[in-house]
Parts: sequence; structure tokens; C-alpha cells
Amino acid sequence: MVDGICHNDVHFIFKRCYKLKLTQKEKKMLSGYYGKGVQKAMELLVSVGEIYNAEHMIPVSSSHLVIPEIQLFPKGKEAQWGTEITQVFLEGVEKFAIPTTTNATILDIDKAKKLKIPNWFIRDMKLIFQRTMEIYESKGAIPNYSCAPYFDFLFRKNEHLGGAESIQVLYNNSVNGARINRESGPTALCTAITGVTPCFGMHIKENRYGKVLFRLDERLNADKFSDADLNAIGYFAGRQCLDKIPIFQGFSRYMNQTELKYLCVPLAVTAGIPMIHVVGVTPEAETLDDALGGKNPEKIINITKESIKSSYDMLNTAGDSDKIDYIALGCPHCSLQELREISDLLEGKKISSDLIFFVAVSTIKYDLANRMGIVNKIEDAGGVVVKGMCPGSSIFGRYGKELNVKTVMTNSAKNAHYIGAHSGGFVKTIFASKQKCIEAALTGDWR
Repeated sequence: MVDGICHNDVHFIFKRCYKLKLTQKEKKMLSGYYGKGVQKAMELLVSVGEIYNAEHMIPVSSSHLVIPEIQLFPKGKEAQWGTEITQVFLEGVEKFAIPTTTNATILDIDKAKKLKIPNWFIRDMKLIFQRTMEIYESKGAIPNYSCAPYFDFLFRKNEHLGGAESIQVLYNNSVNGARINRESGPTALCTAITGVTPCFGMHIKENRYGKVLFRLDERLNADKFSDADLNAIGYFAGRQCLDKIPIFQGFSRYMNQTELKYLCVPLAVTAGIPMIHVVGVTPEAETLDDALGGKNPEKIINITKESIKSSYDMLNTAGDSDKIDYIALGCPHCSLQELREISDLLEGKKISSDLIFFVAVSTIKYDLANRMGIVNKIEDAGGVVVKGMCPGSSIFGRYGKELNVKTVMTNSAKNAHYIGAHSGGFVKTIFASKQKCIEAALTGDWR
């Protein structure tokens, strides 16, 4: 018996003694004192901690849920699996232990008809969403339904967090300096239930230093980069560093939140990394030496014009004869600043009737934008502002063939990548800047 936590009368997952040092409250959770759901949640977290040689658990400030029934697999066997596994952990749980945000859904039911989604699809999704949302919201989940919760709730440097969704992990580690691992949906749920997570990986400072240095070619002007250019750089860098934390040098010291989002996002697609450093910009990279932890980089890679072009070439799969079905912005969800820029570009203009142009935001940002008149500006131009919805990869990637969607234009490398991958190449993609997406929306032609 180690640390007094082996209980012969309790059936643990692996039926053995756990080695982590647990607090008295954590031991009680593990013993079933707080109910079956809490016990199962703690069993999973402790088991994960042991796999990664964690010595103890740590309290966290928040968790972010990816709810499989409303984002990933609303239909079929996967939906049944998602429901079954979450029910095990939620058994007897009245309220989440910590503030808990929710990831985007497949569809904004209220705006689905404006997106020309078939009635049968809306009906099926509505029943699933209502039932699932009621369960999570009744336990205190914050109904922001966003893949970019970092625009709704800010966290400080060194604050420990839990949660799934690779983008929010990247952003919170990199831009906010918080500490969070790339988690699965089930472990994020278990963290919300218990309020703790195993202390390993990105929760430990020594694991947060950069390994691969990306230097911007001196012939490139960082101040001229579009959102898509930054996405293309991140997409390229991920293919090079894979599982090693990258450091970017030569970028503007005045990068804003939206620009940092676009640089971060693709690294969760082409790499398995949990954070990046931007020298002189992100909180743990005031200098290059800070980002490296006093060591030399394992590899130095130059970012050239050709590097950026290689990403555009990979993400543009549509041919000259392909017409746009949808133009989707907001992957991850737009910041309020970005949404305002889009509305300004569309003010007084009309979007082509040959396509559907839509922008995605969190439910919180939607309410603010609505009060500010931003939603009306975009919709008066013929666009659609959707709230709490994944703008493409979840619906067009997984159901593109079923919905007969042929071509989607987007300013998001993540969206373009996953739409193509999840649809098996059925849905073609056009990857371009926000400015070019809006130009195509007005003319109806991207070529």
C-alpha cells in the first residue's frame, strides 16, 4: 500500500494500488464517498497521471468540454458511445466543481434555415442538442459554445487549467501563459467534475521550453501578413516540428490577439504540440533565451515565401470549374474585433445570391455584437452570423456528402484541412485571406 490509498473494498479500474500522493479530499473522491460518477472520474484521472508519471494532482481554475453528442458524433454508433461514456462520469453529479465552458456545436439551430440546411437534418440535430445541452447546463456548464473560450474568459500566467479542444490549449499556454495539457473529451469532463488534474506535461515549467527555432526570412515583412498568411506559416511550421515546441522569431512585437490566434491554430492540426513561443510577444518568450530555457535550439528553420506557398498549395483543393457553395469565417470563433472588421468591410454592400456567406462566434460574443449592431450590418449585406456553431469542419467535413456540399471557401487552415480530411476529399476547399473571402462573397467568384 502506498500513501494509504489502496482500498480492498473498492473496485478500481485496474484493480491495483495507485502511487500518486493524494489529498484527503482526493482520496475520498477515489473511494466513492462523493458518489459513483465522481469516483469514476477520479479513477480515470489518477490512471492517466500514473501513465505519465505524475506525482500528485493539482487544483485547476477551469475546464473546457468537447461534448461528443453535439459536436463530433450526433448520429450513429459514435453518438451512442459518447452518451454512454459521459453518463458513467455524470452519475450522481449535481454540479461541476469548477467553472466549465463548452465547445462549439455542429449547427446553430436558430440560423440553420438561413444556411439552407435541410429540414430533416435540423430536426434530427435539434432533438439531440436540446437533450444534451439541458444535461450539461443543469450541472453548471457555461453555455458559451465556443472553440475560442479564451476570447470570453481570460486566464493569467501560470494558472492551471483543464480541458479539451487543441486550439484553446495552444492559445492558453502560448498567449496567456496558463498551464494546460492537450486532453481528451473524457478527461476534460472528469476534471470539471473533480476540480483537479494530474500534474505532468505542460503543468511543469521545464516541459514548456521551445526546441525548434523558426526564423522569418529577412525579405518578408511581418507587418504585411494577412490572417491566411499567418495560418499558412503555422501550418508549415507544424509539419516541421511535429511534437517539439516551436519558437518564432522576427515577427512584429505588436501582434494582437487575433493575429496570434491565426499563427497558433494550424499547429494543432499538423503537429501534436501544446504551445508556441513568439519572441518578444508571448509571456514566456521575452527573449529567445527565455523561450529556449538557456539551451540551444535542436533545429533552426527559415520561413520563406516558398514555405508559405507550400501551405496554400496543400489547402487549396478546388479547381477552376468549382463554384463556391459556402464561405465560412470564424474557425476558431471570431473575436469581437475581427467581427467588427468583417462588418465594416460589408457595410453598404451585397453578398452574391449564388453562395452562402457566414461568420461564427461564441454565444457570448454574438450577444455583444448584436447589441452593437454588428450582426445587423453583416446580415443586411446578405450574410449570416451563427452563434455557438463550428463553422465548417464538424458539419461539412462529417456531413458534407450527406448535405451535398461541394466547395467551401475559408480563411482558416484548420477548417480547410479538416473539411477535406473528414469528407474524404468529397468537399473541395479554397483557402484565402478574410479580405479575399469577402471579395469572393460580393462577386460570387473566387478565381
